[in-house]
Amino acid sequence: MRAVAYPVCWTILVNGVDDMFMDANYFLRGLFKEDHRRITVEDLKGEEQKKIALMVPAWHEAGVIQQMLELNLEQLDYDHENYDIFVGTYQNDADTQARVDNVARKYRNIHKVVVPHDGPTSKADCLNWVYQHLRLVEERRGRRFDIMLMHDAEDIIHPLALRLYNYLIPDYDFVQTPVFPLEMPWHAFVACTYKDEFTEHHLKDMLVREKIGGLVPSAGVGSGFDRDAFEDIALAHSQEAFNITSLTEDYEVGIKFRLAGKKVYFAARAVDRLQEVETGIFRKRKKRVIKPEYIATREFFPDQFKFAVRQRSRWILGIGLQTWEQVGWPGTMPVLYCLWRDRKALITNFMAVFGYLLAFFCIGRLLVGWGIGRPWTFDNIFPPGSMLWWLVMANTLVLAWRAVMKYVTVDEIYGPVHGLLSIPRFFVSNVINFLATGKAVKQYVMHKITGEPLKWLKTEHVFPDAALLKEYKSRLGDLLRDREGLTEEELDEALELHGRTGLQLGQVVTLTGLLSVRAVADAVGEQHALPVVDPDPFSVPLVLMQRLPEADAALMGVLPLGMEGEDEVAVAVSAPLPPETEQKLEELLRARIALKFAPREQLEQARDRAYRRLVMEHARGPREERLGDRLVAGGLMGPEELEHALREQSQTGEKLGELLVRRGLVPAQVVSEALADRTMLEFRTVRPQAADPEALEELSYGLAALYGLCPLRPDAPGEPMPIAVSSPLHDEVRMLLAARLGSQLELFLAPSLDIRLALAVASRKAWPDGIRVGVGGMDGVELKTIDEDPGWRGSLEPLRNAAIDSGQSPIDYLLSAGRIEPQLGARLRARALGVALAQPSQLDPDGAYDWLPPGWALRDDIQLVDLSPGSLVVAAPRPTPRLAREIAALFPDAAIAWRVAPYSRAPEVTADGSELKTGDRQSSAAGAL
Repeated sequence: MRAVAYPVCWTILVNGVDDMFMDANYFLRGLFKEDHRRITVEDLKGEEQKKIALMVPAWHEAGVIQQMLELNLEQLDYDHENYDIFVGTYQNDADTQARVDNVARKYRNIHKVVVPHDGPTSKADCLNWVYQHLRLVEERRGRRFDIMLMHDAEDIIHPLALRLYNYLIPDYDFVQTPVFPLEMPWHAFVACTYKDEFTEHHLKDMLVREKIGGLVPSAGVGSGFDRDAFEDIALAHSQEAFNITSLTEDYEVGIKFRLAGKKVYFAARAVDRLQEVETGIFRKRKKRVIKPEYIATREFFPDQFKFAVRQRSRWILGIGLQTWEQVGWPGTMPVLYCLWRDRKALITNFMAVFGYLLAFFCIGRLLVGWGIGRPWTFDNIFPPGSMLWWLVMANTLVLAWRAVMKYVTVDEIYGPVHGLLSIPRFFVSNVINFLATGKAVKQYVMHKITGEPLKWLKTEHVFPDAALLKEYKSRLGDLLRDREGLTEEELDEALELHGRTGLQLGQVVTLTGLLSVRAVADAVGEQHALPVVDPDPFSVPLVLMQRLPEADAALMGVLPLGMEGEDEVAVAVSAPLPPETEQKLEELLRARIALKFAPREQLEQARDRAYRRLVMEHARGPREERLGDRLVAGGLMGPEELEHALREQSQTGEKLGELLVRRGLVPAQVVSEALADRTMLEFRTVRPQAADPEALEELSYGLAALYGLCPLRPDAPGEPMPIAVSSPLHDEVRMLLAARLGSQLELFLAPSLDIRLALAVASRKAWPDGIRVGVGGMDGVELKTIDEDPGWRGSLEPLRNAAIDSGQSPIDYLLSAGRIEPQLGARLRARALGVALAQPSQLDPDGAYDWLPPGWALRDDIQLVDLSPGSLVVAAPRPTPRLAREIAALFPDAAIAWRVAPYSRAPEVTADGSELKTGDRQSSAAGAL
């Protein structure tokens, strides 16, 4: 046993001293300090974006490649037009090709490369063909890429990774970023051994290697190359930068860059992020803290023992044996030292297990001696004071130090639990490495004996599910802070409100005034990797809306915008669509789709208006030029001013002319002239004092409020009565106004807010004590109408009080209380509003609800009575000024006349407006009365 112990102990000691040399450099050079690793988002975004090409080899990756591409396209914080992804596939792998095609149809920066022979060959062979295709794309575009990246088919790339390469290259010719395994449960011991090894290598060892001028190998993923430097390496190797016979082409290409004198950098850089962490042992609490987040690649590693052995055997065979044979021992002393550190695993992996066997023998011998009554001590093998005894003491200290360093590095990424578990995982990792080394040596010996080429062993890849991906996707809060300058305190407060109210984070920051709606929209669009648009309902081709029924568009939450090219349709969405929805959408539109982002409220408003054009299609003819287009064409405002105004309009719901005049961007006279040809009406502002209370009395407040109009004082007696209107008036309404006023009319358009203010002022002057029993507005009109009805025998004051208490209008209260029949309620409402009753013969018994957005007509029981060029006649049981404004907003160029439709049934509501059950109606009415 001493014969075994001597080589084992010497190997452990030498290996430990070697590791401690790296640790000493790590601390003495200050590489552990946070300021050495931190980088700000402002620094990354301050660099002009260079052209980047990502190379992804894919053999039998149908299960992961589409998810990988879509996720990274969605979350990468880099303009789509500035990076392209080249996916290498094989001609005999149709499934993988089909998945790549699915993504390439939607994104122009995805390129499928087909290796012109059957696979699998090697990752290096696939990458070389990808490189050749990349060069063809460069020639076709006449523009070289500035940076080239290597990634695998299951990688989750950090959102800021491309900006980091963009920031560091070409100051460095080769940049490697860290690779960290995805989170796995603590009991997944095999997969978690990769956490222990990658964190120590990529948070410490590689930093030291780069500082001492040693070898920084490529990890095969997260490797960025300056385009010119890569070209130099490729030219030096007959345009094959990657050695197709190598099992670890990534490791070898790192050697090529170092030996060629290129500048190499290991970029373990982190940005500050507000994160939720759990505190406490027995009582878990979540706490928000600012922690560094490394710009690293995340991926799954094998959790099955045999797959881990197979993967590591390829690494050991390629790095420790094949590269030794093909490359030898070139370079400076630091490079030779790093090569030795990589190749010593051929010895240390064996000796570690022999050390376990020695320990097991000693423990077993102790137990046997205790059992048979013949005591035995370690002194039999390790006599005190002997060299072997001193070796064991030294190795105990070395292994304790190694355990501390392992804990420190694992804890930094995965927390203290995994840091502690890294100590027992030593054993699992060493056993895997022992078997992998034995497998690698066996393969290499058989290769030398038989002459058969070494076989590249593919690792089976899996992609994380949606729940796990949430942790690694771009968070909106980070984007709002990085893009829009939201402070940590403001973000923390917004997140707290988000948790308390249930509102979306974007809604919280806009409602609290921290950011504008457009700023949030830009951030959400970036989060989903979609360009942000302001959908124009009047520019959507009618043919696209005819292909995509409005009900389907509303259900999917989309709006077709227009053609982009011959066979692609731009579609506005407020969130990414599931693949099956995208497929159905393409079938309905009969074209490929290109998704654009628009805020949900803005999208819904645009969709509602756009599909109303189908209703008016037969009466419209050629589309008239919009007001904004006319003003820009006439040089009266700039395109940027119009764009800002349209954005504000989408938030306020105002008409564009009103907004422009209110903001002082365009004089009212200019708007009037621009609208003259289309509306035949002048546009001007209205002062509240100009309203005519006497004329309002003649018209009735209900009629004026319903149609959004206000009579004004004429300039001189006998002149036509000026009427300010917020939208074009139906001929029927014009005749009614003229008849009531007994005068000719002079109509002109005015801002709706001006009209409502003028109407309020005139109403107070016309009815200083209220229209009836001290009540003004529509409730006063209804009370007056009820009082004047021959069938009314009650007192108005109790009715007024009951209606106020119930929150309903007087007529609605009487209907809900069962005091009047539905037919009488309709007649009273028609008289209050000054409009006609709709005749049953005019109404569609089946509803005919498809002329309004889905759900609108059913909500208010609205029906279309008549449709003619430029005008509508509409009926509803409860027409209100608000409802009239909503319908007018859907048909901005149409003149609308209203009717009161008879109730199909009495409204079944309680005094507080909630739904009544049938059995409760009589008792509720009696109680209310």
